[in-house]
Amino acid sequence: MLQFLRWIALVVLIASCTAEEPSDDTYFGCFKHVDAICSIPIPEDPHKQRLIWAQRLHPKKRHYRCSGKTVPLCCGHNEFDISGNTDEELKVSKDATSGCVTGGQLKSRR
Repeated sequence: MLQFLRWIALVVLIASCTAEEPSDDTYFGCFKHVDAICSIPIPEDPHKQRLIWAQRLHPKKRHYRCSGKTVPLCCGHNEFDISGNTDEELKVSKDATSGCVTGGQLKSRR
């Protein structure tokens, strides 16, 4: 009986060590010829947002990740010139992304 309890304790210990902590990252996908963007609210100005590129998870696949508590967007190709800025982000009004699809167009698997 004691050996069985030790075995259970070992299994619980291993399971607790390998459990992943919950992440604030959002995984999503966008259709072809659409830009994957992450929107970051600006607390000082509730009418504005910062846009950054979403991270592509796999080459030649349309699976993306937005880190932290950012909002994933699928916007028209070249609608926003994020790369044209030196800090790789763009500040725009909240209305500027009204034509974008929030949350992604495809459910993405990690």
